[in-house]
Amino acid sequence: MNILFIGPTRIGDTILASSIINFLIDQNNQSKFTIVTSSFSKGLYEKMPNLERIIVINKKKYGLHWLNVWRSCIIKKWDLVVDLRSSITAYLLFTKSRRIFKGNDKYHKIIQFKNFLNTSKKISPFIWHDSNDESESVSKIKTSGPSLAQVTAVSSPTNNTKPSYTFSTNEAGSISYNGSCTSSTTSAIVGNNNIIFNTLSYYIFF
Repeated sequence: MNILFIGPTRIGDTILASSIINFLIDQNNQSKFTIVTSSFSKGLYEKMPNLERIIVINKKKYGLHWLNVWRSCIIKKWDLVVDLRSSITAYLLFTKSRRIFKGNDKYHKIIQFKNFLNTSKKISPFIWHDSNDESESVSKIKTSGPSLAQVTAVSSPTNNTKPSYTFSTNEAGSISYNGSCTSSTTSAIVGNNNIIFNTLSYYIFF
């Protein structure tokens, strides 16, 4: 089954529209897809299953980019054309069936897509990826926060109005203070950090 899918140009809408493709694949896992999309969203389709071709729209004045799309698709007879852009192109192609989506601002896109597909089944967006994408994502996501350890605490009780405090960390960053405690030290380095507090307003501290 040859399916032409004329998808959204924006990334967010493209992710939501993946729910339609997943539904169609579940209906017929032998389907072959040709995708029409923008250069912004092209990468979201490159690892989808059953992909045969991606046609990138380079927008032109007076809608002439649709003429290029028509030229690229007219030589093939399609089993299904799905057009989420409501373009005239879908009406000018040879196809056994066509579905033209006309959206609204009343309902969430996923609800609209379910009605568009005329299904009561749950449909869900999906970002297609492979093991390389997973490895790259893991390498960029922190799985744990910085390590902090107290080295020298403030003596309590004390009559020192400018006490010091030392801590160590394995990650550089900024230091913030709460209450009446302040200091000119606002950045932490890797290793030990000694903080001398500004003069406090009380004589004895606990």
